[in-house]
Amino acid sequence: MESAELALKWIAALGLTASVAAGAAYTAFQFLGKKWLDAHFAQRLQAFRHEQNQEIERLRYRINALMDRTTKLHQHEFEALPEVWSRLGVAFSATKDFTSRLVTYSDLESMGPAQSSEFLDASELPEWQKQELRGCKDTNRRYQEMIFWHRLQKVADFHAEFHNYFIAKGIFIQPELKEKIRDLSNMMYDAFNERALDHANPMLGQDRFAKGDLFQHEGPSKLEAIETDVQARLWHANKLD
Repeated sequence: MESAELALKWIAALGLTASVAAGAAYTAFQFLGKKWLDAHFAQRLQAFRHEQNQEIERLRYRINALMDRTTKLHQHEFEALPEVWSRLGVAFSATKDFTSRLVTYSDLESMGPAQSSEFLDASELPEWQKQELRGCKDTNRRYQEMIFWHRLQKVADFHAEFHNYFIAKGIFIQPELKEKIRDLSNMMYDAFNERALDHANPMLGQDRFAKGDLFQHEGPSKLEAIETDVQARLWHANKLD
């Protein structure tokens, strides 16, 4: 507005009449005031645009960071789920066979020397146990005892391999699916551990193998539900929206 005041002084210096001076002053005020307003508005608009651009950049950074984290999480989940499912399947099959009520053993005592030797050579038992059985009189009982603990160790190892991997990678699995897997894992452990405790100290009764029977009855449906959820998550990760 200093420009308007200078204009008034300039008009007064020319000695113009009051009416003419007033008209000239009004015209000068309109012209100079408009320029001042335009310049002030442009300055404010530029500052506003600068603030908006900064906010847009901050928002873009946050979105990109979020998308990057989400992509990495999906990648970890995509890698973990198939491996968890594979190890779970192996542990599940081994546990189901081990805890079955129908267990049969080969009759080594009815075999001839050649057949018995061939059978032991193909057995999963370690070599020192095979040698012990070859010189054992009560072969069947000793073989059943050895093979039981050998099978138990395999089941426990399969379950441990699955469970340890699941614990390590569980952070990348959705909570509901994770809970289903944990539930089945606990059921498997209870089933084969019950059988081990009973073998060491038999407890006769109706509920002797209650946990194993529960696993045999409900385990397959739980595994099927997990399979459905795993497939859904894997297909969702590959879905193009």
